Amino acid sequence: MRQIFRTLLTSIFILLIVVLTIAVFYLSSEKKKITEQYNKDRELWTIRNNTLKESLKKSEEEIVNLRKELDRLNEELKNAHNELNELRLSYENLKNENISLNQKISDYTKEKENLLKRIASLETDLKLAQEAQKVKLSEQESWANLLKEKVDLQVRINELEERIKNNRLLLSQLEEERNRLETRLGEIQQNKIDIEKNLGSQKSKQSSPRDILKTNLEKEDMEKKLIDLTVERDDLERRINSLKEEIEKAEADKKELNSQIEKVNQLLEEKLAQVNQVREELENALKEAKRLALAGVSAVELPPVVVKKEEEKGVPTPPPLKISPPQTEQANVVLYNEKYNFVIINIGKRDGVIEGMIFDLYDNKENIGQIKIKEVREKLSAGEILEIKKGKKINPETTLAIFSP
Repeated sequence: MRQIFRTLLTSIFILLIVVLTIAVFYLSSEKKKITEQYNKDRELWTIRNNTLKESLKKSEEEIVNLRKELDRLNEELKNAHNELNELRLSYENLKNENISLNQKISDYTKEKENLLKRIASLETDLKLAQEAQKVKLSEQESWANLLKEKVDLQVRINELEERIKNNRLLLSQLEEERNRLETRLGEIQQNKIDIEKNLGSQKSKQSSPRDILKTNLEKEDMEKKLIDLTVERDDLERRINSLKEEIEKAEADKKELNSQIEKVNQLLEEKLAQVNQVREELENALKEAKRLALAGVSAVELPPVVVKKEEEKGVPTPPPLKISPPQTEQANVVLYNEKYNFVIINIGKRDGVIEGMIFDLYDNKENIGQIKIKEVREKLSAGEILEIKKGKKINPETTLAIFSP
């Protein structure tokens, strides 16, 4: 019995040893597997950590670039605001010019009324010879001043057209900037679509969380850029619309001013026609007035008026103008405007005068300068002074014979 019990205990002991040996071997194997798995996981997490660090570094660089881009856009916005302020200032200047032009037109209207009154006065004053001569000179001076004022008004219109041209150029630049933003906006929208497609592809392929996170960040960045550019585009669009409205208003103002100038020109032509009619009707009285006015002036022997040829311009030379001594009508200066450097002479189309003719000025047979005809009427002509000898002056009250060499 004891032998059996001892054998049983020995068998149990041997069995326990075998079981323990197997357990030790199994545990050693599991430990090795766990250690290997740990090392693999550790290496994987190290790689992921390095990747995340690189991604973080790139993200920081992108943030810096985005900040630079934001600063650039802010600077562009600031410049755009400055341009808008300049446009507003230009618009105010245009308004002031418009007010000034309206005032000029009002002055012309008053001047026209004064001229009409002066014509009515002529019908009475020309009954006396000497009064008729004075009224004639006064009328010619007024006509010359009106012509100069008309030129000044046209200069104002030209300045307004130049401002409109500059505003249109600025509008073209703003529209180019808007087109550039539209192109950039389209590129960013396309990039956003590509990123969304890439994100969907990564999700379907079960990509790593790092790649998905990176794609999401890119998507958010693109959405932010898209919003910023949309706001900038809308602001630029508002500026363009505002500038277009200003240009349209300036064009309307210019059109109105041109219409008013045409009316003034028509009124001036009507007034000149009336004056010429009055002159024709009172021609006999004027001749008698001149005879009386020149009665005390000694006759001066004057050579004939000959017009210079302007071959380079192809202007034909008309027959020489024969100017008689003072007992008949002679070519002389009736008005001299030193400020604007021109003269009015008492011969015109009916005497064969045409634009571009050059005449010599003589005072008591002494040559004192030259003039060039710029505008010709029926009985009067306006000439630009080309030269005057030093120390010599033109006196509108002194008879000056005008000759070509």
